[in-house]
Amino acid sequence: MSFAIDIGQLLYTYPNQLQPALSIENWQVEAGEWVYIQGKNGSGKSTFLKILSGALPRFYGGEVVGTVSFFGHSLIGIDPIEHTRLVGYVHQQPEAQSVYQHVAQEVAFTMENLGFHPSQMHWRVTEVLEMMGILHLRDKPLAELSGGMRQRVALAAAIAHHPKILLLDEPTSQVDPAAAQSILQMIHQFQLEWGMTVVMTEHQSQSIYPYAGQVVILEQGSMVWHGAACEAVAWWRQHNPIFLPITAQYPLCSETSPLEAPLSVQDMRQKLLHGMRQKTAGDSAKISSEDKQIDKRCIDFSKQGTAKVDPVQGLVELQNVNAYYPLAEKLVLQELSLSLKEQSKICLIGPNGSGKSSILRLLAGMLFVHSGKAKGSLLATHMRKGKRMILKDIAYLPQNPAQWLFEESVEEEFRRVFRRFNQPLTEERLVQMLKQVHLLAERHRSPQDLSGGEQLRLSISLTLLLKPRLLLLDEPTRGLDADTRIWLLDELTRWDGTVCMATHDLELVAEWADEVVFIDSGQAVVVDNPRRWMSQAMLYAPVLARAFRGVDDEVFTWKDAGLRGWTLCKSPC
Repeated sequence: MSFAIDIGQLLYTYPNQLQPALSIENWQVEAGEWVYIQGKNGSGKSTFLKILSGALPRFYGGEVVGTVSFFGHSLIGIDPIEHTRLVGYVHQQPEAQSVYQHVAQEVAFTMENLGFHPSQMHWRVTEVLEMMGILHLRDKPLAELSGGMRQRVALAAAIAHHPKILLLDEPTSQVDPAAAQSILQMIHQFQLEWGMTVVMTEHQSQSIYPYAGQVVILEQGSMVWHGAACEAVAWWRQHNPIFLPITAQYPLCSETSPLEAPLSVQDMRQKLLHGMRQKTAGDSAKISSEDKQIDKRCIDFSKQGTAKVDPVQGLVELQNVNAYYPLAEKLVLQELSLSLKEQSKICLIGPNGSGKSSILRLLAGMLFVHSGKAKGSLLATHMRKGKRMILKDIAYLPQNPAQWLFEESVEEEFRRVFRRFNQPLTEERLVQMLKQVHLLAERHRSPQDLSGGEQLRLSISLTLLLKPRLLLLDEPTRGLDADTRIWLLDELTRWDGTVCMATHDLELVAEWADEVVFIDSGQAVVVDNPRRWMSQAMLYAPVLARAFRGVDDEVFTWKDAGLRGWTLCKSPC
């Protein structure tokens, strides 16, 4: 029986480049297997999936050389229709693969190209939308959907024709915790009941390891390791432990095998009952060297940054604001009351479509106000009905940072910001800034050719150069690897302005925010201290808060666990 994917050798080189961007040798995937591809931003994960999907080199150019086959069909020269029939693909940026304006048309697009009968397309579209929990959006324009909803539409479009191989590039990066859990369970059902082969990338490794049969690790375009998920734990502990699932990052006693590290919340709770305990004073010497490396990588965000100014001083205070998008009649924000204080770190959380992005767009002057009141030092004009609310000294970064990158090269993006302020940019200063964001080697590349994480690093750095008093960020950790996430939080913590962020990253909320706002149906229904509120939440609680609930309610992050002496042992140390 032939493999679902069989690679003897694969080399891909981007247009106008001399060195291959991807080099894979001797790799096979069994039919019905779930493969999880890990690696840093820019390591080649998305490039790999684009090649397997046929997007490279068909739409983006470049050259593919090697022997690659799907179920015995050679990738080189395969008929495009047969390739489409075999493979379903979800892009890292779902809006980049949209063709039609409305949901139902978008989901039916691949089936149209494969010649499905209209009646068959109709029921399949209905079925898959219902499975995704978005049947009510069937006739909605894509432009009106949140990023998370568009991600679900893209997944529905990828599976509607029942492909044998499903390629997923960050498929849950924009969805809320409940939807992410539901989507992964659904994909698992496809794998078990349909025999579908799944190959995916996702930086939130905690949710993927329990499902993955094989883990592949890429570095600089090469496959440096592949094997079973439980064995990948040992590799990551030796090389870069923060890429592990959160539950597998706990300190291990020296006699405990990494293979015993828990990979899920359920495993962790079992360990708490049977294999974990709080260390005594004499235990510290027995903690493995790998876990000391983890400790060094942990940043105490609560103690960084400049001293707080008067917390009562308000930048913006909204009272019972109702707002709508241009050319739309329906209110997207209703009776919204929200206060942003000087130097506060605020996280907006809530379900997809609840209004988090709309709040940021309101503050960025992109929505029209129907009614309500506003005051604060950032208001440039009085708020009026039917007009945009105009604030000064703000910067807004949307979910897709590529929308704000216009220049031909990375270094030209920096020059553009300095030209805006009529300031000279020396070569020494430019090199220094490029090094800080780990993009020196990419200085001459187009920003559109960077990975999602690299684009975010660039966009954040450019935005902070503007020195706004209020920074608005929409899902800034989406698609970030563990190293880049630490870099981002370190930058935001050192910065002394106010940050208002929409996010589904609950670990970030627990580590960094000083205020959490739960949004539902365009309203702020909860405004509270993050840890106080998360200690009561079920879905909207960090992984470790759920694992330790009822055992140690002071644990929200693995730093908390380390400080409180929790370790995993076979027997008492």
